[in-house]
This record gives sequence, structure tokens and C-alpha cells, in this order.
Amino acid sequence: MTNDQETDDAAHADLVADMMSHAVGQLVQRGWPLDVVLAGVHAFVISEMATTFGRGATAKICTMAAAQVQAMPSLADVTLAAAPPAGRA
Repeated sequence: MTNDQETDDAAHADLVADMMSHAVGQLVQRGWPLDVVLAGVHAFVISEMATTFGRGATAKICTMAAAQVQAMPSLADVTLAAAPPAGRA
């Protein structure tokens, strides 16, 4: 794969992510619960991945993604880190 191809693939992946974000937002604006929408998107994506890449590769990809999510700070941690200091030390 060439650098140009990798750049094109990354740009296309970003476009797909933007389109999915828009679709999710539209459903939520129409009153669909976010958790239901995300569950549906997740089921679709995992099913397509398993069909395309196989069960083993999909499980490995999902395991790696789960490890990345587990390493992310919580919203509470980010909020606390970004908060201005209060009082005096």
C-alpha cells in the first residue's frame, strides 16, 4: 500500500465516521434513545466486520479496541483535570 493510498483510506474512514455521526445525531434528534441507536450501530458494525474479516480477526480487533477504551480517562477525571484550581494551597 502506498502512502497516497493510506492517506485516501484515512480520509475515506474519516468521512464515513462523520456520516455515521450525522446519522446517529439525526435519530437522536427524532427521539430515539442514544443507547438504542448505539446498540444498533454496534451490532451492524460488528456483524459486518465478522463477515468481512472473520470471527477471529474481529475478536482480536475488538479486544484491542477494548484495551484502548479501558485506558481512557473517565469524564469525571477529564472534568477535574480541566477545572481551575479552587482556594489556596
